[in-house]
Amino acid sequence: MNSRSDSNIYEFNAATALAVHADHIEGTPNGTLAVVSTDPLPEDARAALANSADKLGFGRSNIFWITCAPAANDASLDANGLQGLLIACDPLALIITDAAAAHLLGHAFSTECPVDAQGRIVGRDLVAFASFQGMLASPEQKQRAWALLKKLG
Repeated sequence: MNSRSDSNIYEFNAATALAVHADHIEGTPNGTLAVVSTDPLPEDARAALANSADKLGFGRSNIFWITCAPAANDASLDANGLQGLLIACDPLALIITDAAAAHLLGHAFSTECPVDAQGRIVGRDLVAFASFQGMLASPEQKQRAWALLKKLG
């Protein structure tokens, strides 16, 4: 028998999913906020999202970062893998950083995931952007991005 007194099935499922998709994710199985991107985010975008997560009450250490593009093993995270990962890790909220990732998420859960809008998927609040990185280029777009992110709080 494989057991630990301080573990539970939910934590085990999350840790297993993280191990299976290790090339596509950074973070902890206890993460409350998932950030889904097609490609790895530049440092300025990651810092902006981490700051936002902190201000919204999720904290910086409770983010798990998912990248769907091919990783070191040359495999992409497909819709089924993304669905399984999100169900196992069960975040409270999601941030989708680009249109391609929003499309993949919609395909994973057989629904539409509109960009530059707030929505819900499998009972979780989300904000999806056409290009979060692109919105960091101007003060007006940064304010639009922040206005959307505040809807997660």
